[in-house]
Amino acid sequence: MHIIYAVTTCSDRVYRQLFADAPRKPAFQSQKYHRLLIEGLAAGAKVDVVANPPVNREVLKKSFVRLPREMEGGACYRYIPAVRNPVVKAVFVGVGTFFRTACLAGKDSAVVVDCLNRTTALAGLLAAKLRGRRCVGIVTDLPDMLGGSAFSKRLSNFVIRHCTDYVLLTQAMNDYLNPKGKPHVIL
Repeated sequence: MHIIYAVTTCSDRVYRQLFADAPRKPAFQSQKYHRLLIEGLAAGAKVDVVANPPVNREVLKKSFVRLPREMEGGACYRYIPAVRNPVVKAVFVGVGTFFRTACLAGKDSAVVVDCLNRTTALAGLLAAKLRGRRCVGIVTDLPDMLGGSAFSKRLSNFVIRHCTDYVLLTQAMNDYLNPKGKPHVIL
């Protein structure tokens, strides 16, 4: 089995390198959650992480940063270039995630996406659909209960609806998000 994990994250080494001097570090909880899932999956399967580094204008001093591919925790991290401009970054993340995921998706592959990470999740989902692969959506919260624009909520809900399988936190989430009874795991 080959798992392509498309998400906003980075290896611990890159995290320390990027945020050593940063006054405000991005959500470490999310970083740790994805790292634990990646390491757990890598213990039993080949894992390629299509990683969008969790950087923004406050943290990234250069206008463009390209990170090399690396191995950590049994997984291969393949980074999308980090860009300071938010509009250009969204384009790079969407297009880069789509093509990297589509190129990596072989016969025995499944794509895993964090459904609340809209750009990366949509690109990973579309690549999985294009290649006829399963797309497992990780859902840690209900988009309708979060802040943000109506468009971002609709986009997250679109990704959730079109995933073939789910990783959810509670049975109540499954009852609400999975009326068709698609395969799921409750953590």
